[in-house]
Amino acid sequence: MNITNPNDGTLSNNEAITVSIFNYGQNVASNFPVSYQIDGGSIITEIFTGSIASGASAQFTFTATANLSTVGQTYIITSNTSLSLDEDTSNDSFTKNVIHLDPRDLGVSAVIAPVSGTGLSASESITVVVNNYGGQAQSNFPISYNLNGTIVNEIYTGILGPNSNANYTFTQTGDFTAIGNYQLTCYTTLSADSNAANDSVTVNIIKSNCQASANCTLGDGFRLFQLGTINNVSGCGSNGYSDFTNLSTILNQGSTNDLTMSTGYGDQIFTVWIDFNDDFVFSNDEKVVNNYEIASGQGSGSYTETTSLSIPLTAALGEHLMRAKSNWNNLVPDDSCADTTYGETEDYSVTIISPALGTEDISLSNSQLNIINLKNNLFEISLEHAEFNEPLTLTVYNITGQRLVYHRVEKSNGKYSYGLDLSYASAGVYLVRLGNEQFGKVKKIIVQ
Repeated sequence: MNITNPNDGTLSNNEAITVSIFNYGQNVASNFPVSYQIDGGSIITEIFTGSIASGASAQFTFTATANLSTVGQTYIITSNTSLSLDEDTSNDSFTKNVIHLDPRDLGVSAVIAPVSGTGLSASESITVVVNNYGGQAQSNFPISYNLNGTIVNEIYTGILGPNSNANYTFTQTGDFTAIGNYQLTCYTTLSADSNAANDSVTVNIIKSNCQASANCTLGDGFRLFQLGTINNVSGCGSNGYSDFTNLSTILNQGSTNDLTMSTGYGDQIFTVWIDFNDDFVFSNDEKVVNNYEIASGQGSGSYTETTSLSIPLTAALGEHLMRAKSNWNNLVPDDSCADTTYGETEDYSVTIISPALGTEDISLSNSQLNIINLKNNLFEISLEHAEFNEPLTLTVYNITGQRLVYHRVEKSNGKYSYGLDLSYASAGVYLVRLGNEQFGKVKKIIVQ
């Protein structure tokens, strides 16, 4: 059997109880007792006077109604049949929970779109799940979102039935162009809403830096990258990306340096960034070469040119990541993470020094940052051959530039060492920096 009425909703003190009775036997069933009980209270028993053929079902509504008028209460309703000589009593009973819903209770339960990723744009659709938790249909109610302090208000013009939900896409899109973390809160504002606790939902959406992809199989991208002591002859990296952060050079603050690049296809435009603030984000103010073009109007071939790469006089000292990116026949996107159709992205390392380094800074610049993977996302971080004794700071950033770890490290037994536990972190690439305010060493690590 089954209880077909009542259902969750705005209930009264005079609710009819209706059950569906199925005859599993071979004989016609009639004139048998049917009962119901609410929350373990009194048992109401009445007689089903009709007839139910074998394999058929019938509806039965009790004459005695039930008081289900307490708002917010969940009522446990149990109904059963009592057929004389019933050969299988295991299917005689059925229990159902019924909630007396407040008439007015709306909220947002989930954000469907957008989701964290690398390709978020300036006009992302924001889609949410709107829930009518109440017992009355609702329409023409306010619905809003707050994106990092920018509030957008709209009206839900459809009809949302009792105890139901629907997807809603805001007309006004959201701007997610900048790399970083976005806090998005979506909510309803219903007059006299009975439960404000379920009105809103907040999510964090991350626009990530990445290993940008492009097609360089036709010759696009880098065939030579030469800067200082870096002299890298390369082919087309996997999906248009190569990690050469093991290759590094030393450049002075305030210096102008020759950068020589070769490509295998014309109309190739290049941009180079240096992550001076070591936050794993290549921003516009960190460009050191901005959309330099090689072989304008040319096609397939071998082209080599030299341009200037300038280091600001105030550039942060220490080791930093450097990203070089090319794009065919179009400007390189400001977002170093953006995919392009043709081109290539290569990552290197560069150490910025002052022309007048002190003894400790020289020692730190010549020292080696070592990272040993101990498995299970545990790492041993150490810096050796450092001749100074002042405390250093260890920081760890994820690909969005969020700092996960900040720890003071003392020198012990001739070196600086730290056991880094990233077992709690999401899988991906992270940046580790160990140094002082003036100078630091950086390396990428991968959390599985």
